Amino acid sequence: MTSANILICDFVGLRFGADGNPDHSEVRAYIEAKGGVFHQTGIAKAGALDPGKLHFFYQPQLSTRAELLAEAGDGRYDAVIAAATFI
Repeated sequence: MTSANILICDFVGLRFGADGNPDHSEVRAYIEAKGGVFHQTGIAKAGALDPGKLHFFYQPQLSTRAELLAEAGDGRYDAVIAAATFI
């Protein structure tokens, strides 16, 4: 399997957590059950990445052009999952 780094810059989850935000635990469990790795940080803070895995980086707070360019403008992600977000 080829490695890939995927940025998730939108809230995911069908239920709300105690903090009032969508609870992403089911999405995380699904990704991990399929052999992927779920990170609750950006790629720069994730440390060493396991080769041959799909790495999902959950950054739902990113929404503006400046925020997205600062995080992903240099091409360090292979894909972006976003809805109603500037790309």
